This record gives sequence, structure tokens and C-alpha cells, in this order.
Amino acid sequence: MGYLALSDETWAQVVVRISESPGWITVRWAAVRQADGRWRLEVASVRAEEKIEPRRLDYGGLLMGIQSYEPTEAAALLARGAVTPDSELGTQLSFVLPTQAVRPTYHTTETHDVYSSRSGWPEYVLRVDLDRGYSGQGLSSLDHLVSPGLPLYPNSEAAVADVVFAVAPEMLRRDISRYLEIRLADRRGRITRLSSGRRRVKIHLEGCAEGFSLRVAWRERDAPERWHDTELATELSPTLQTRGLPLEFWAYLCSSSGAVIDRHGWAPNQAGERPNDPELSVMVVRRLAREGEGTALEYKLKLGERMTNERLAKTICAFANGNGGRVLIGVGDEGEIQGFAGTKVRDQITDIVRANIDPSPTLTLRSLRVDRKPIYVVSVLPGGDRPYRCRGRVMVRLQATTREASAAEIREIVNGMATLRDPLTSC
Repeated sequence: MGYLALSDETWAQVVVRISESPGWITVRWAAVRQADGRWRLEVASVRAEEKIEPRRLDYGGLLMGIQSYEPTEAAALLARGAVTPDSELGTQLSFVLPTQAVRPTYHTTETHDVYSSRSGWPEYVLRVDLDRGYSGQGLSSLDHLVSPGLPLYPNSEAAVADVVFAVAPEMLRRDISRYLEIRLADRRGRITRLSSGRRRVKIHLEGCAEGFSLRVAWRERDAPERWHDTELATELSPTLQTRGLPLEFWAYLCSSSGAVIDRHGWAPNQAGERPNDPELSVMVVRRLAREGEGTALEYKLKLGERMTNERLAKTICAFANGNGGRVLIGVGDEGEIQGFAGTKVRDQITDIVRANIDPSPTLTLRSLRVDRKPIYVVSVLPGGDRPYRCRGRVMVRLQATTREASAAEIREIVNGMATLRDPLTSC
């Protein structure tokens, strides 16, 4: 989810893409001073973005720079394997041009922890490893970047994440040395989100140049063996009439040439952007609160305390290893609706999952007011990458109890013997 594989390209084709990109191309780079005093290019990024002011940050052993160019100027630099003009630094920061075909990817605007768009628009993405044969000083040997008048960074990873890639350090590759990343945002159009009603799915669009088309394919719950597909007009929010929330759904925004520009959708046991369950109304939440906890239903009064957060993580992990399920936050153990007036609840749940569960399961969050009290419903999908582990332990759900799986149960999970069904109909 979040990316599409593209055909291999030559470096010359990559350069043409850069030259034809609308707007400005910003080249960001970091270089390390070697024992002979010369600068060696360590990492660089090339991005299609708005023009920004040039910057040069010299920390003695680490030099970083940012410069915006016209697309043709940037393409000319990269065509000869350079990220700076000849006149800068007394030498040219360069890299060895790829002699073999490179393999780019296309990152859609779908939500994904790894393959995510940085700009919020669909992006052409290419990462090229630079020469790794040199064994001199690299980025990993630079710590405590302190220089008068310049930002303070605890280490080179933090500096490169901020200046070269404009992301949090956690989003970088483990080894940040010796690679070039190209990101070209396509702002001609995008899918912003999906929403649903009782018998429809709405695709929300932005932009959409003349000649664009919207192709959709889906499977209904009552006939999962049959695929349907159609083309919708690229109006502001085209709507597809269905017999309910589809079991699987994919929307593709395509250019006039038929190339995929963006994609959103979901599958029954994979990551995806399933809209909020249209059946999940206040009445349904009241009914769930009356039914009591079970194999696919858990109550949590609040979040925040360490033990409470860990128990929530174990439950989500168990649901992902089984048939999915729901967690009602703001509901007590006996089903009493008390509400949870927390802040940034979505961020809290995301942090809990990332800190405790590997790999990350797919879930959605819905907030409602029941009897004027805020209730949050976490819907966990049955996992497509099982077994899921919570702090190294495989968890399972048995009636209203979450516990560690036995060796036999783990084998069943790995072999896919647990019956999958959609969690949105499991309660």
C-alpha cells in the first residue's frame, strides 16, 4: 500500500523527468570533510517544490547546502553527476552516474508508515546508492554539531533529516550515508479521501487536469467472487452506488494517457483506507455496550496510563491475529458509557501501536458522542501479515480474554488456519 512499481529507467530518462517537472527543483546535500581537506558528497535529495532561499551550513566537518534551480538547470547538473555548480566550494560535489537501469517507484497519497508521500501529492520517487567503496570518515562519526549562529543538532542524523530531507529522524533509512533521493511531486490531481454512506462510496478529488479519468473496481460482501468496475466523472466528489460497504474497493485516478496518478482503496485483510463503517451509529454503540466484552469486542475506559496502554496494545494485536474486532474507548468494564475526554486520541493510539506491535496492524478510528459523552471506536482488521507480536509475544483472543498464544496456536496463525471475516460485521 502507498506505492506503485514503475518500469526500469535509464539515468537519461530520469534527467528528462526532472527537466520537465513544473515549478522549481530544490537540491539539498550534505558533504563530509576528508583527511586531505576536500569535501565528499555523502547524501543528497532532489525535490520538486516551491522556490526557497539558498542556505549553507558549515559545521567544520559537515557541510550542508540547499539551492533551488529551474528544472532545466537542475537536470543539467544531475546529467553530469553533480549537485553543485563548478564555481562553488572550489570543486564540484559529484557522484558516479548509474550505468545500469534504475528502478523508481510511485508513491500515492495513501497512508503508509514507510511508502508515504512527503508532499501530500503523488510522487515519483527514486533512490540511487552512491559509491560505497570509500572507507573514509562518514556521517555516522559526526556528533554534537555546534557552531556559532547555526542550528544545534545532537548528531549528523538529526541534521541531515532536518536540512536535507525535511523529515523527522525516525523516517530516515537506518544507513543514511551515500545515497541520492529524488522526489517529484505531481500536483495535477489527487484523491484526498474516501467516505461512505449506507449504499455508496464517495471519492473526494482535488485538482484533476483536463482529460483525467477515475476508474474504480470493487467486490461486494454478498458476492466476493465477482469483480465490478466502472469509470466515473472527475467531478468534485464522484459517488459510486453499491449494495453496502464493499468488501474490497480500489479507485485509480488516471491521466489522459492512462497512467496512474493516484490510488486509494482497501482489501479485506490488507492495509488500506476503509472509510468509517456507515452502520456504526450511536444506536449500534449503545448495543455493543450492552452486549458485554467478547471475542471481537473490548471496553477501555481511558488511555494514558502505561498498563492501560499495554493492555490495549495486546488486545489490538490479538484482534489482528484473529478475525479482527472493536475496542470501545470511554466505556467501563460493565458497559457503562462514561466517555473519554482525551486529547489527540488518534495520535495516542498510533503511538501505542507503533511502540508495542510488530508489524503494525491495520485499524480505523471513529469518534461519536453517545449521551453527550465522547466515545472512540477502534476497528481492527484481521491481519494480512500474521503473526503480529506485542513486545515480542504473539497474542490471541479467547472469549473476553487476551492471552499469549501457545506454540500450536502460533502454528495455526502462521498457516492461516484462523478463519478470516470482516471485523465490521463481527460485532
